[in-house]
Amino acid sequence: MSEYSLRLDGMTAKIEGSYASDPTPAINADAIRLKDRVWNNLTLSYAYPNVRENSSNTSILPLAPGAKKGWMATLDFGIELTGYGAAYSASNLPNGAVLLRCCGLSQTVVTTGGSETVTYAMSNGGHSSTTIWAYAGGYLFKINGCRGNLVWPINGGELGELRFQIQGIVASSENLAFPTLTFANAQAQVPQPNVGVALTITSWTPARVSAVLDLGANVVQRASANQSGGVEFAISHFDPKFTVTCEAELVATYDAYTIAKPASTAVPTNQTIDLTLGATQYNQINLDVNTSTIESIGHPDLDGFAGWELVYRLSHMDIVYD
Repeated sequence: MSEYSLRLDGMTAKIEGSYASDPTPAINADAIRLKDRVWNNLTLSYAYPNVRENSSNTSILPLAPGAKKGWMATLDFGIELTGYGAAYSASNLPNGAVLLRCCGLSQTVVTTGGSETVTYAMSNGGHSSTTIWAYAGGYLFKINGCRGNLVWPINGGELGELRFQIQGIVASSENLAFPTLTFANAQAQVPQPNVGVALTITSWTPARVSAVLDLGANVVQRASANQSGGVEFAISHFDPKFTVTCEAELVATYDAYTIAKPASTAVPTNQTIDLTLGATQYNQINLDVNTSTIESIGHPDLDGFAGWELVYRLSHMDIVYD
């Protein structure tokens, strides 16, 4: 094969009408602005290699395998974290909106003039699935029935990003020249750097912050004789956590050790968490947590100063684009 630049890659994605039914994402409407290369973040494997290693044989060598099934892909990649850059609507959505939905999040669009928003919240069921067409290395990989987990890292000074760990069923792979993707308004926005993020936990504003939100979507690989490949993916539950690394604080300002203990009623002290990235309407992203408790406290060395690593377990979480 001739040399092929890894920079000639991209992704289109679209919500499926029914599970693993390809809706044909288009290069001029469904492109997503990625932050990582596709080729080295895409792994293909069989759910059922059917190797017959313990079947009877006249040799100590294994028999040839049976038909392999469940050809599947695992994608671990980041996208640029941007809003739409103009008023939101059912079609004017943030970069990667379809990926948020395949991670088990519902999508609510408010179109009140001048204060349009899009909110993503954890859903108990009816989770959307997504088809991804991944263009990389001179190939097109068509991946159906995708579901996954979302991680939002917040590192000081770096551009905003969302990271996804997604699994799906490989429908086909073929050689294809890299097409010219057309990016919509959302993908044309430049992500905001993580500065002035205005993080507050209840009434406390931590200093020298880095943080990460992990949705904790538990993606399970389910055997399914109904599927042609014998496998499908579903989200069984969430275990969301928000981890903050910051300077240790005075008790009078934020007594993390007491807050982490059960109160006299044996109920941990509830903490709210609010964070805003960006200061421009239609390119602001907010984290809104109404219910959380401290799960653990670590003591990192922050460049020779005393630090905290506070892990909050969440019982509520909204990501709001406004």
